[in-house]
Amino acid sequence: MDSTKLSLLVRNLAVAEEVGELLDSLSIRLQKLASALGTFEVDPNGCPAKIKLGKRGEHEKECGYAPVYCPNSSVCGKMLRSELDEHRKTCQYQRCPHYKYNCRFQGTPEEIEGHLNTCKYEGVKGFLQQVEGEVKMLRGSWRRETAPFTLSPPLWPLSPLDWRM
Repeated sequence: MDSTKLSLLVRNLAVAEEVGELLDSLSIRLQKLASALGTFEVDPNGCPAKIKLGKRGEHEKECGYAPVYCPNSSVCGKMLRSELDEHRKTCQYQRCPHYKYNCRFQGTPEEIEGHLNTCKYEGVKGFLQQVEGEVKMLRGSWRRETAPFTLSPPLWPLSPLDWRM
């Protein structure tokens, strides 16, 4: 080993910006080939959008071609995001109305009706709703009280010299 000191790689903002501007064929449009691991082919029915690489994550959150699961039940399997609203209208499965309180039961409307007789959250739903309302009120009050103390962004960009102050 020599005695050469290693230095940290400084991120080049210009290069990072250029990479962010590159166009990307979305991963949503790619299908993994079953025959060969690690190889992909373009799905002709996938997303046709060409977007900037830096906007990829943002686009994939909203893309109608993104694969999603039915929020009511894992039994329904995967579907395209664009098909989800139509599926929800006809989905035979539902979540327990107390899902937001952490009840994970899923079933048909008849099964839900039977489940509510034994659901541990059903007996305390009034209390849970009251607490939820109070938490919302306290959050709003806290935001109003702390608003004068939040820092607004500077009117000009800070340079590294300003950070030392």
